Amino acid sequence: MARRRRGVVRRFDGDAVVLHNLVDDVVYSVYSNMGRKALTKLRAGMFLVGRIVRCTPGPTPGW
Repeated sequence: MARRRRGVVRRFDGDAVVLHNLVDDVVYSVYSNMGRKALTKLRAGMFLVGRIVRCTPGPTPGW
């Protein structure tokens, strides 16, 4: 299930970008299916609009 998200970039954590979602006020670790290089232009404090697709089976805290 894909969800439309609006978030603020908080920081990088390895290959993930940590986003603070402005819609539901939850923090997500987000990975790109195009690899880390696709996220290199992002900086802390930037706004991001995109889709998050769950890649784990079922509800987990890291989704």
